[in-house]
Amino acid sequence: MLAACSGVPIRTDLFSESMAHLNNIVRVPYSHAGSKELAGEVAIRAKDSQVLILDNHGVVVWGKSLDECLIKTETLELLCHMQVAAASAGIALNYLGKEVVADFRRHLKNIGENV
Repeated sequence: MLAACSGVPIRTDLFSESMAHLNNIVRVPYSHAGSKELAGEVAIRAKDSQVLILDNHGVVVWGKSLDECLIKTETLELLCHMQVAAASAGIALNYLGKEVVADFRRHLKNIGENV
């Protein structure tokens, strides 16, 4: 919820699970709960991600199964916790960068081919 109620950027290039399960995280600007504006913004941004942070509301995730949604939610929670805790403690995190993320995703696709 802290991530949703702040402008803290959430990067997914920190550990394997976040790169595998979260892909990109998209923010949805604040609109009142239950409003057509919020529904419209979610619909627009849902085309770009299965993980949305609704500013000053919380998170919406979806996937092919309830288990997939749970994994995404738990991974996002861990990722946010790590980033906020590290910032609070003055610990610099070792982000991996876009190139490593792209290579990791190619690696995931190739795993099934080598089995």
